[in-house]
Amino acid sequence: MGNGDITPRAEYQTATKERDTAKLNRTVAVLGAAAAFFTLATAGLGFWSWALNNTNGDLGSQVDALQLSNDTIQRQLDLANARVVSRDEDIELLQEENRELRLYAPPEIPVEEVHPIRNAATVTLASGGDTIKLESDLQSFDYGPPTYEPDEFAYTNGKVRLTDTFMADLDYLALRTGAAEYATCAVGMGYSAKSSFDPSELMATNVCLRLESGRYAVIQVTGFDKETVDLQVTVWQ
Repeated sequence: MGNGDITPRAEYQTATKERDTAKLNRTVAVLGAAAAFFTLATAGLGFWSWALNNTNGDLGSQVDALQLSNDTIQRQLDLANARVVSRDEDIELLQEENRELRLYAPPEIPVEEVHPIRNAATVTLASGGDTIKLESDLQSFDYGPPTYEPDEFAYTNGKVRLTDTFMADLDYLALRTGAAEYATCAVGMGYSAKSSFDPSELMATNVCLRLESGRYAVIQVTGFDKETVDLQVTVWQ
């Protein structure tokens, strides 16, 4: 072959080497870029791992704080429940004491059921003299000579007594507690028949009388001697 054949071959070889070199350089560049990306990715993963660990630490602290707060609230709730139980026990004890006290308290009736006063007066009876009629609605209980009607009272031989001595038709009760008034006399129990009273018996404020008509009355002696007796008399409707 002549020299003309050698030149093209050399050129071909040179071109081939240049292509290979360029290809190698591109490969090296790609590998370098990949290595750089990997390095950056590794650094990024390290950062995110650090950040995640810090976040997990913060969350753990918050969880611990919430748990402590929950424990505090639970203790407060337990204390409140204990106070409620104690209060309920106190209320039950007070209710039981109240029930026991009611057993010893005098019975009562509602205020709206209390009857009005039918007649009331202050009178003086002379021994063996005029009388009063508790059923009367006249002034001073129809003070005057005896008529021997039911529930008529006189002062005889040092006693305040019914004029009709053959029938003890007036009911009498000395209250154990409280003053004699409609509310207490109307619910009082244990009335017994009685026709005469020593004046000292009627000086107390706890004596209830129940008339033949069923009305309630109070006779209170405010003073007496052998000749006269002073009475405050109230009769309810």
